[in-house]
Amino acid sequence: MLRFCIHSIVTELAFCALAPLLSAQTGMSPALPPSIPNLSGVWDNTHLDLHRGGPSEGPPGGFVGPGDIPTFGFTREEPEMLPWAKERYSAARYDLPRGLLDRGKDALDPIHSCFPPGPTRAFTNPSPWELFQFPDAVVLLFEFDHQVRRIYVDGRGHPAGFAPSWMGHSIGRYDGDSLLADTVKPSPRTWLDAMGHPQTESLRISERFRLSDPDTLQIDFTFDDPETYVRPWTGKKIFLRAPPRFEVLESTLCEEWLEMGTHHGGGD
Repeated sequence: MLRFCIHSIVTELAFCALAPLLSAQTGMSPALPPSIPNLSGVWDNTHLDLHRGGPSEGPPGGFVGPGDIPTFGFTREEPEMLPWAKERYSAARYDLPRGLLDRGKDALDPIHSCFPPGPTRAFTNPSPWELFQFPDAVVLLFEFDHQVRRIYVDGRGHPAGFAPSWMGHSIGRYDGDSLLADTVKPSPRTWLDAMGHPQTESLRISERFRLSDPDTLQIDFTFDDPETYVRPWTGKKIFLRAPPRFEVLESTLCEEWLEMGTHHGGGD
């Protein structure tokens, strides 16, 4: 009897420890208090018009919904840049008028050197991603280069002396129907978006995640990087809920670039 009780306790503790992992593997977040908006799910912007029953022709990623959101960026309005940033951004652009499908030159694109996309560019590469909500953190799993981002919602602050990293450090809190996130210290070696806007480790990113309807997620961004831009600027992205049982796949950048013969080697 004692042996059975000990075995039961150990089994229960093991299950509790594995519960978050099991929830992630089955596509479910733990039950949330009614006061917390449920944002969990797989979100996609690769063919927004298709989701809405609109046009079915055009390049992948070309269907972006509202006309003021470029596929590979956050806003049609160009932020005012400091001279060094404007020069770098100009070098990263194709010599074509700016449009919904513009993006930076492949030869200068950090991801073609196998660098991770960073906390915000991941939203501007048309591919699905999944959001999980846990008591202490919100976890974002991106199909694009299978990136993982954590937004801590347990009341902690940004750690002192945090070194720049590819995803930076994100903390957040719930405010009514929204999740508010604050991210600092992203790596300056990646782009802010797929259009080629530069960033430094001084960049601070504010995000508001909210449902505009049960199947539409809007993220509003404020980018504040005084070493790159004259003033803070804003943008947004809109994602639709993927169909039931939709699976986020594995995408590995370096493997794909090597297979296509487009890998450029180190450096940015």
